[in-house]
Amino acid sequence: MTKRKKPQDSTDEREPNMRIPMLISALLLSACAKTADDIGTANVSSSTYDALSCSQMKSRSRMINEDLAKAEDSQNGGAQFENLIMLGALSGVSNALSDTDEDIATLRGEQIAIRQAFKERGCVA
Repeated sequence: MTKRKKPQDSTDEREPNMRIPMLISALLLSACAKTADDIGTANVSSSTYDALSCSQMKSRSRMINEDLAKAEDSQNGGAQFENLIMLGALSGVSNALSDTDEDIATLRGEQIAIRQAFKERGCVA
């Protein structure tokens, strides 16, 4: 007569080993990099543009919009890359990558401020 194996219950000694991968996964997912949408806006005063003419502000506005688009693309691409690195458990490399959080926040603030200055001066878009 063959002896049947007893089914393993949930208190098996292997259970703690299952917790480690789950804990690592939770830590990695919580450490994901920010995308551009997660970044706020810096406060920039519209008086920053007091010395500029309407045409100069229009030109500066285009430059800000272009720079912001590039910074957001860079941030989003960097975030994807960092998340892949984090999922690959190479978090040391992730910390060496540069974020553009401050640049994006400042450019967004400048965007709002220059629009406000445009309105205050009665400039035509």
